[in-house]
Amino acid sequence: MAEDVKIIDTTLRDGQQSLWAMNMRTGWMLPALDRLDRAGYEEMEFFVPVVQIKKMIRDLEEDPFE
Repeated sequence: MAEDVKIIDTTLRDGQQSLWAMNMRTGWMLPALDRLDRAGYEEMEFFVPVVQIKKMIRDLEEDPFE
């Protein structure tokens, strides 16, 4: 019996942590979400550690719970 290959996208998790050093604003990510959704990924992974929440509130002045 053949199994389907399912792909999980980690662009927003890894890109935010690696390339942007947690300075990417939420509004910069939102336009990409529709395209990522249409790409047909089974799942998308978002990693929100405590330090990232602190960074969003203190430095980016964003509400991480919005």
